[in-house]
Amino acid sequence: MSERKSLLKFQTRPVPDDEELDINFLVHIILPPNYDEDREYPVLLITDAQYWLINVPDMWQLISKGEAAPVIFVTLGHDYDSNGESDPERFKEFAVNQKKLLDFITDNLMPYLGENYSI
Repeated sequence: MSERKSLLKFQTRPVPDDEELDINFLVHIILPPNYDEDREYPVLLITDAQYWLINVPDMWQLISKGEAAPVIFVTLGHDYDSNGESDPERFKEFAVNQKKLLDFITDNLMPYLGENYSI
């Protein structure tokens, strides 16, 4: 069993690229407090991360206090300039190409997480 401090730590990791979408995704992996490599955790996947990542610290604190079950937070986004909710690039990648995005999540991202984390 590994000993880890209960500090919110973001791990930005490269994940396998998706050739169909031609996007370099940015993935943040946030381990729960007292992460134990010998225990399995569910994954809470947050897409469109640049808008929702701000909520993770509050959820992490709930886990830390025992008020919520531990999960591995995974945020999925990509590096592009955004002008807000009406950004056409954001809409294209997360709404129009949703089938390809789901394929990336199931075929690339989740297997990567399974090989590297206790899920």
